[in-house]
Amino acid sequence: MYQFSFEILLYYTSDCPSTSDIMSTYYTQPNDVYYISPGQFDQLQGQVNDVTQIMRNNIQLGIQRGTNLDDLEIKAEDLNNYSQQFAFTAHEVEKKYWWQNVNMWILLILVIIVIIVLVIVLPILASQHKI
Repeated sequence: MYQFSFEILLYYTSDCPSTSDIMSTYYTQPNDVYYISPGQFDQLQGQVNDVTQIMRNNIQLGIQRGTNLDDLEIKAEDLNNYSQQFAFTAHEVEKKYWWQNVNMWILLILVIIVIIVLVIVLPILASQHKI
């Protein structure tokens, strides 16, 4: 039972100096019989509990991150849909104002032609005394 706990502890806390000192003192070969005082076992059990809690926190953070990524993906899809709708509406408005501009130019050209006709034709007709 203790050997299994030590192997797990060694795997997760191999860079902890106090644990490696205890392991080198009491655990030399897998088949050896060894003794650990209750205080040292409690210390090791506390470290295992700390590592377990850190792992649980990491799992919770991973789940939360996944949820946040899903929410972000939904928002990105909505933004993409809104941008496509905006582009379509902008194109329709552009066409509307382009035709409005064309109509204005046609009207302006007609008015200029009428003014030119009045300015040129009326004096000619007046000089021939037809008016």
